[in-house]
Amino acid sequence: MGIFKYRQSLLEKPLLLGLLALAAMGAIQFTLGISTLLLAVPIGLAVAHQLGAFILLQLSLVILHRL
Repeated sequence: MGIFKYRQSLLEKPLLLGLLALAAMGAIQFTLGISTLLLAVPIGLAVAHQLGAFILLQLSLVILHRL
């Protein structure tokens, strides 16, 4: 019982939501990257991919700061 409460306290709700957002953004970034390559690098999609990389980096930094 004590171990469960300890493990539960490690992943507080804001941190868990941040990790889920990071995973979702990683999936979006992967999809944008593949789409950019398959469609021969349209500028709009390439910009969206770069913006996605920036958001992914920011999410990673926020999560590291919360740890």
